[in-house]
Amino acid sequence: LLFGSQTKIIPTLLEGSLAWGGAQMTVQEVIMIIASLVLSVATGLFWQSSAFGRSARAVADNEEVAEIVGLNARRIRTLTVTVASALAGVAGIFFAIEYGLQPGLTTALAIKAFGRAVVGGMGSIPGAIVGSFLLDGAEVTGAWFWNSAYKEVVSFMVVFLFLLYRPRGLFGRK
Repeated sequence: LLFGSQTKIIPTLLEGSLAWGGAQMTVQEVIMIIASLVLSVATGLFWQSSAFGRSARAVADNEEVAEIVGLNARRIRTLTVTVASALAGVAGIFFAIEYGLQPGLTTALAIKAFGRAVVGGMGSIPGAIVGSFLLDGAEVTGAWFWNSAYKEVVSFMVVFLFLLYRPRGLFGRK
């Protein structure tokens, strides 16, 4: 209601492009890729190496035992949601810079994100990354061999097969 129903485009901040092999990317895309890689590695190290990451994993594994040993589960859950929201915000900004914003976009993105988490394995950060590459590769391959209109169908078929034959995903635990 406030902004209208038209797609909103964020103006390009950095001009120029880089060619590598047969591919061409804008400087802005390269910066987003590098920032995403840095954030992914930093997030993984944070959850694996920091005291807070160990505490959050303890609360996720068994909240009662974590509270018995003195962890404040409510505070840890709140901080975990805060960190996850900040990372989602960065991802949303990158997406808006690359593709623009339009009403109703979030439902399709949530469905895609859920599919990638299913394929990679719920609760696994490396699994989410591998699941994303796998499903995006399947979509591109499907668009290459058939029609680009079917790329989401290919993605849903892969998710369906994972749910049928390997419901815990690639890196998920039982």
